Amino acid sequence: TTKINAGALNGLRGILAVHIVVHHSFQFSTLQLTLLGSIQMPVFFLLSGFLLGLNEGSKKIYSRSKCCNCTKSVDEEGNDRFNASDFYRRRIARTLPVYWLTNFMVEPLVSAGYSGLVQPGIMNYISIVLTLFMVPSWFGPFMLNLPSWFVSTIWFFYWLFPCLLPKLQRCSAQQKRVWIVAHFILQFVFGTALFIGFSSVS
Repeated sequence: TTKINAGALNGLRGILAVHIVVHHSFQFSTLQLTLLGSIQMPVFFLLSGFLLGLNEGSKKIYSRSKCCNCTKSVDEEGNDRFNASDFYRRRIARTLPVYWLTNFMVEPLVSAGYSGLVQPGIMNYISIVLTLFMVPSWFGPFMLNLPSWFVSTIWFFYWLFPCLLPKLQRCSAQQKRVWIVAHFILQFVFGTALFIGFSSVS
C-alpha cells in the first residue's frame, strides 16, 4: 500500500484550531468581538473522518463484522477483520485522558455554581455520569467543560466507524458519491428546518 502524506491536512487542522482559539479569546474579552470561529467546526469533522478513512481504510479490505466490538483480527475463514478493540484503545489513548482531566478539574467550579450551563445538584450529577461515558453532548446541556463537546461529539463517529468501514469499502465510487450527495441534501434540509423553527420560536 502506498503511504499517503497527510501532513498538509494536519497543518490545515492546526491553522483552524488557532483561528478558533483566537475567536474565543476575542469573544470572551471586553471587546466581545466574534471572528466566526464556529464555522470551522464542520471542517474539523470532515477532516477527521477523511483522515480516519485514509489511514484505516487504505490498509486492506476487511471482512464484515457482525458487531462493533470485534476483538479478532481474522474471521472464521482467515480473512482480515478490522480490530475494533485495538481501534478503540488508540482513540482512548489519544483523547480521553485530557478530556476526563479537564472536565473533572472544573467540577468544583460547577458545584459552586460558576457554570453558565450546568446547575449544581441533579443536573451536575447527570453531567458527571454522562462525561464518564463521553456522551454529554448527545443529550443536551450537560457539559462540565464546554469546549470538550467536540470530543464527546466525535466519539459518536468513533463508535460507528468499525461497523461502517468494512461496508463502505465494498461500495463503488459511484455509490459513495450518491450517498454523499444524499446525506448533504438531508442535513441541509433538516438543518434549515431547525433554523427556521428556532428562529420562529425566538
